[in-house]
Amino acid sequence: MNNDYRRDGYLIARGLLSRDEISVLSAEANRVLARQDLIDFNNLRCRWLNHFQTEECRFDCFDPIIDLSDSIDRAARDTKLFDLISSLYGEEICLFKDTLIDKPPGAMDYGMQEIGGSSPLS
Repeated sequence: MNNDYRRDGYLIARGLLSRDEISVLSAEANRVLARQDLIDFNNLRCRWLNHFQTEECRFDCFDPIIDLSDSIDRAARDTKLFDLISSLYGEEICLFKDTLIDKPPGAMDYGMQEIGGSSPLS
């Protein structure tokens, strides 16, 4: 597993989450993203990014997210995930950032950050 990650720069972790866990997390993400009462320019947890063609300023993500959903909080702190990532990095990891990114059609990307600019592969 570790060799695949180092060779390919990504890892497919089949079975890490069950179908039920994925369904719950998907429903929770959709529920939180529908919270129009939170999506506001004055809300510091909201970030904004322009549409890549129209340059319309659009909601991009909630940052942080785990305080808005118990299910997402539990998943973000799941020892299965921590153990997997720790084994890849060769050291203990901790949660320091939690973000729920909305990627509607036309959303811009994050450049190197999105494709692993801080990857330990170098």
